[in-house]
Amino acid sequence: MFTDAAVQIDMCDVEQPADFALTIADTDLAPFDAVCGIGGDGTFHHLVNAMRRRPEQARRPLGLIPAGTGNALMRDLDCTDPTEAARRIVSGSRRRIDLLRVEHDGEVTWCFNIIGWGLVCSINRLAESWRRFGRHRYTAATVARMLRPDTCPATITFDDERLEGPWRTVIACNTRYTGRNYRMAPDARLDDGLVDLVLVRPLPTWKLLRLFSKVRRGKPFTSPQVMHRQVRSFRLADSDGPLNLDGELRGRAPIDVTVVPNALELVV
Repeated sequence: MFTDAAVQIDMCDVEQPADFALTIADTDLAPFDAVCGIGGDGTFHHLVNAMRRRPEQARRPLGLIPAGTGNALMRDLDCTDPTEAARRIVSGSRRRIDLLRVEHDGEVTWCFNIIGWGLVCSINRLAESWRRFGRHRYTAATVARMLRPDTCPATITFDDERLEGPWRTVIACNTRYTGRNYRMAPDARLDDGLVDLVLVRPLPTWKLLRLFSKVRRGKPFTSPQVMHRQVRSFRLADSDGPLNLDGELRGRAPIDVTVVPNALELVV
């Protein structure tokens, strides 16, 4: 498709998505109109962070051809087919989306999808070890981890509110989808300058399983034990739990999160 459209490309293979950081750092991007990855949300997470480390004038728009398990970003963009993604890239259409600036462990990480803590971290860790199950690994890991009644302490502050734990999980969503099919934040928008907080209090396992089953079928994630807030920034403190950043397990709480509007230009 790129050849037929007379679009010149340079291909670069990396061993791991994290290797994008070295590749982008060592490449003169002046001759290029955009940088595109082939992979999933984890691949794009590393590509975004590699680009953000470059000076602003040296950055380029990013594109993604979906080839991952979840593809949450491309699901939000209604473009989960690789051929359609390539067609959009060739067409040169562009749009800007917000990014989430996450301060943790004395460093800054940029997210486009979700920031998760609590249950979503344990699900992701188990799913990574179950890659042999393919695209069903997230569903299997979700059920397995929900059977454990784990809760975590934390204090979440935003606007004029201060909410204290314990919590089953906390998810900050820039996209509507989390993982492959879970529409955790149906009101989330990629370019509204807000992050959608989904805060889940402890509740019986059978109720939690029923809630997540409803969400997987596209129904609202509603319960007296679930709170939804749209905010421009928040802080999660009084905890040192691990983090899920766009599906990548890295860093620990406490964290400070700020929405940076229109921070990323996409070729999509």
